Amino acid sequence: TQEDFERIGGEQLKLSNGVAVFDSTESVQDTFELFGEKFPVEEKLDSIPQGGALQDVVQAVCVVVPDEEMLQKLYELKIQAFGDDQGTGMNYIIGLDMNGSKEEKMACADLVRTAVSQDADQSYSSYVESKQQSEADFYETYGGLFFLGIFLGALFVMATVLIIYYKQISEGYDDAGKYEIMQKVGMSRQEVKASIRSQVLSVFFLPLLMAGVHIAFAFPIISRLLALMNLTNTSLFALCTVITLVIFAVFYAIVYALTARTYYRIVKA
Repeated sequence: TQEDFERIGGEQLKLSNGVAVFDSTESVQDTFELFGEKFPVEEKLDSIPQGGALQDVVQAVCVVVPDEEMLQKLYELKIQAFGDDQGTGMNYIIGLDMNGSKEEKMACADLVRTAVSQDADQSYSSYVESKQQSEADFYETYGGLFFLGIFLGALFVMATVLIIYYKQISEGYDDAGKYEIMQKVGMSRQEVKASIRSQVLSVFFLPLLMAGVHIAFAFPIISRLLALMNLTNTSLFALCTVITLVIFAVFYAIVYALTARTYYRIVKA
């Protein structure tokens, strides 16, 4: 309803006999039709409060009605269309702000969950959750994934830089004779250093550059996948992506400096 929509943070609406619609399918025009009944669309919404994946990923239509009377009318039309099936009934969400410690709030949620499950009235299904328990579950799940990501990332970085390092060193031994000939025909040591620097720089940083381009193109779809898990902070994801690329670049720069120095030593010898 309009009252609930505004109470949970939505914009102020002025509905009379029509509805306000958030439409990610872009299919609703001036009239919204549901169960054979047509309603004039008085306002179109750019977003819905606490929408999460509903507005970021899933194609959906969210309808705000003026009052409980119209909401009940829609529900009765639904019953006529699909029958009085409990699985498609009207859903109510009750949110409570509680005082106390984290442990007390979790204990309170457990008491409410137990009381609801023991209710003799089986005409409804219910689900009870608490912010504190969800937070604990979140850290348990994603904490393990975070550690696994760091471990695999470090492993792949070490494997990559070592492969490139030893590849360049082996090529250094192969190229030593060529550089010796080039120096004999007049190539200075500065030109040798510049040539080595250019070659090693390309081998190390072109893959990193291409990885950055790849992530840039994949960023939108990765953001949508994260939104499915209610991770909708795109700016934080972008910051973490940039930091990750910088960390990779630092490792590459260190190994690049070691490789270029060793490569030049081999060629000079």
